[in-house]
Amino acid sequence: MLLSFLWRVFFGVVCASSACWGLVLAEEGYHVFPGDNIQEALQRAAESSTNKLVKVHTGEYRPNSKRQALIWFNKMHDGIRLEAVGPVTLTAANPQISTPQTPGFPSVVNHVVYITAPVTAPFPAKLVPRSGTARSR
Repeated sequence: MLLSFLWRVFFGVVCASSACWGLVLAEEGYHVFPGDNIQEALQRAAESSTNKLVKVHTGEYRPNSKRQALIWFNKMHDGIRLEAVGPVTLTAANPQISTPQTPGFPSVVNHVVYITAPVTAPFPAKLVPRSGTARSR
């Protein structure tokens, strides 16, 4: 938690623009913090010709809408490296946008990580899926 806070302070000093909050692009990759959208960082890395690294910082990440997956990889994501910086939990659950009457409650996505095409090692070794969630060690 402290490390994530320090990163935000550091990037806040470096970047005076409000556009820098949320996903942070640094020389060594895209930095994602709790509350940010991991998939958005993966998309930006996929579209970049030079920056193929996404670093997800300590915290819990959950879907902000009902959809197929929290994060997904397809052919365009080949070559992207996803790294956990500290303990990271990916979960399909979000009880704030689901109700107990909904089948699968509190999950709002079918998959935490969904891979639709052969890609080169997209899943970090430190991130291990466990019963509807994925946690880094």
